Amino acid sequence: MKTDADADTLRASLTGRYAQEPFVHVMPEGQWPHTKWTAGTNHCFLAVGKDRLSGRGVVVGVIDNMARACRVR
Repeated sequence: MKTDADADTLRASLTGRYAQEPFVHVMPEGQWPHTKWTAGTNHCFLAVGKDRLSGRGVVVGVIDNMARACRVR
């Protein structure tokens, strides 16, 4: 689907969609997530920006995808 939504509209849409999700966090404008924030958690951080060359919206999601369930002794 093609849309003319800007970064603020995309951010607002994500914020509304995930407002009741305790482990999903939408970053404020100008702030980008770091993977270290998710280490050992099930949290997801989302940021929205605009590609300055294409003008397309960019959504970045950060999660911890490392399995920590097993420990070798």
